[in-house]
Amino acid sequence: MNTYKEHYQYCKNNFNHPEPDVSDLTITEDLQTTSEYYDLINSLNEKATEAFKDKENYHVDQFRNGIKDAMMFPEVQLIHDYFYEQISNNFFGSNFTSNRIQVCKSLPSKADLESSWLWHYDDNGPTHIKLFIYLSDVEFFSDGAFCYAANENNEPLKMKTSKIGPHHRTQQVFPASRVPKDFVDSNGLKENYMLGGKGKCFLFDPNIIHKAIIPDEGRERMALIYHYHPTSNKINLFNYLHASVKDYILR
Repeated sequence: MNTYKEHYQYCKNNFNHPEPDVSDLTITEDLQTTSEYYDLINSLNEKATEAFKDKENYHVDQFRNGIKDAMMFPEVQLIHDYFYEQISNNFFGSNFTSNRIQVCKSLPSKADLESSWLWHYDDNGPTHIKLFIYLSDVEFFSDGAFCYAANENNEPLKMKTSKIGPHHRTQQVFPASRVPKDFVDSNGLKENYMLGGKGKCFLFDPNIIHKAIIPDEGRERMALIYHYHPTSNKINLFNYLHASVKDYILR
């Protein structure tokens, strides 16, 4: 099991519902929610809002501040538990956990755009997905909406990852996985925004071309983001605190 795909097949073989293949995912809003979920979201919104009042709790960035350890909020575990069966049965066809969890707040900024605020793909392994949840209302793109590049059929474009396994790389399609604007324009790709109220949730493959949007002056956007990958057995939720982590341990 030296590659991500070999490991994923092993994880699926150990599971009792192996039909889905998370490698087929681009982006989906097909997650079922109830009042229990929104109670958790409202509670997390209140606690995160309070935590962001104390700079000891978060890392400061010119575009986005992030809580140092999202697991400080019990709701992070409870929301993961709430979606676990849906995501394992309907998307992974295996057990799964995280290698990183973020609670972050996007801020207005006049700085030159860089990093996640330019068209890019994350160049994660082929079975690595994210669960993205808005903790504040994002009704307009100017609220700091998640944005992805879509073709004329409104379909995202997924880039080929360079990551075959934790210790095996090939050449990236684009250096540092930043996608040139010329490529986006020449392929007729347009900006598509994920909009919705507090609690809006979606799964996506971070190898689709996407970018963050800076909220307008006077607006802020809070979000909860899980970085998920398959596991051979059900294990504890895990949060690796180093912000640059891109790989996960095969287990």
